[in-house]
Amino acid sequence: MGQYWILCCLDTREHLPTGGIKLGEFLFDCSTGHMTDLLAVPVPPKRSSLKFKSAATSHSPFFKLPAEIHDLVFEKLDIFDVVALSLTNGYLFNIAERHINAAYMSLLGQWAGKRLMCIGDYLEVGDEPSWFSDEDKRLLYPKNANGGDISTTYSVKLFSGLVYQMRNHLERMNDPLLAKKEQWVNRLREIICPPLKTFYPENQPWVLRNLTTKEFVHAEAIALKKEHIHGPDIDFRGFGELVVSRICWSSDPSVSMKNTTRIHRGKWTGHRFDITTLARHELDMKKDTWKDVSEEAKRELHMIWYSEFSHETVEQFEAMLNNWNVKTVRRAEAPL
Repeated sequence: MGQYWILCCLDTREHLPTGGIKLGEFLFDCSTGHMTDLLAVPVPPKRSSLKFKSAATSHSPFFKLPAEIHDLVFEKLDIFDVVALSLTNGYLFNIAERHINAAYMSLLGQWAGKRLMCIGDYLEVGDEPSWFSDEDKRLLYPKNANGGDISTTYSVKLFSGLVYQMRNHLERMNDPLLAKKEQWVNRLREIICPPLKTFYPENQPWVLRNLTTKEFVHAEAIALKKEHIHGPDIDFRGFGELVVSRICWSSDPSVSMKNTTRIHRGKWTGHRFDITTLARHELDMKKDTWKDVSEEAKRELHMIWYSEFSHETVEQFEAMLNNWNVKTVRRAEAPL
C-alpha cells in the first residue's frame, strides 16, 4: 500500500488535511500551497481611501466617549457584528476597519515560529528525533498515554473560510440604500472580503526563514520561473514544497518518489519557520547572524524535481499540473 504522511504543527496539535496521501502525490501537485498561508507573516494593509457622508453624531453620548472605549466595544463583538456596526456610520467604519483587518491577519501565519513535522505512518516507537519530548510522543502514540491522536486534531482554519462567510453575510444585507450605491458597495466588499494580496504585497521580495538554524532562502532561487512569484506565493513549486521536503520523518524510506535520498530523515524536522518580507528580514540581520542557503535549497529541489520529471520542460510540467486541475492561485483563496 505504501506509506502515508501527515503535515502537522507539534506546538498547536494541528494538521493539514493530507492524511492518507503518499508523499510523492502531494509534494508535486501544489497541495502544500496551504503552508505558505500558515507561515507567511502578514503585512498590515494601508488604511482604506473609502470616503462617504455619515449621519450627524455629535448629539449622541456614545460618540463623545474616548476612541479607546469605542475600540473596546468592537473588541467584544464577533466579526459579523463588527461589520454590521461599521455600516451604520462613517466614523464607526474607520474604527471597524482596523478590527476587520486584525481578524483576517489572525488567520494568516498561524504556524509561523512553531515546530513543524511531516510524519510517516511507518515511524516506529523509539525512532523519533532525539529532541522529541514526552509530550510530543503522547501526541504520536495516544495508545500509550492520554494524549490526543494527531489524526483527530483540528485542521487549521484557513483565511478562505472567513472570506466566504463574510461574502454571504454581505449578500444577505438587503438594504435599499446600499443597493443604490453600487460603486461604494463594491469598494466596501474589497475591504470586508479582501484578497490575500492585501496582506501579502506582491511588489516586495519575500524569503523563507528557518528560525531554528538562522537560515533563509530567497523566492527567486526556488521558483521555476520568475513570473511564477506572487509575493510569498509561488506557482507550482515554492516555499511550501521546500519546507515539506526537509521536515519529513519516518523509520521507512518509502516516499513514492524516484529520488529517495534521505528525504524521510529531514534535516529541518521539528524546526521553526516563517516567511517574511526581505525588508523585515534585513532588519533582523542587524541583530543576528543569518546564513543564505538559497543555492543549496535550489540544488536539492532541482534534484527532486528532475528525478521525477526529467523528460518534461517547465512548460510541460505546468501543462501537466493544469490538466490535473491544479490551480495556480493561492490555496487559501479557494472557497471551502
